[in-house]
Amino acid sequence: MSTKGHKVDITFRNIRHAFFQPCENDLVVLLHFRLKHAILVGPKKTLDIQVYTEICNLVDDIDSKARRRMNE
Repeated sequence: MSTKGHKVDITFRNIRHAFFQPCENDLVVLLHFRLKHAILVGPKKTLDIQVYTEICNLVDDIDSKARRRMNE
């Protein structure tokens, strides 16, 4: 899903390059795709798609769930 709520479908055949940046010195995991053919994201055509997520929020969520289970 894009930031504006548009669903984005990327087929494997359309990916020219894919880059993965792990969270070594940062709290963000990043995936970047360079496409062979442009796709529509909202009203615009694009060749580059970038997806990221913050890891610290996921770690906190898992940690808090584990603590709740141990206290039950």
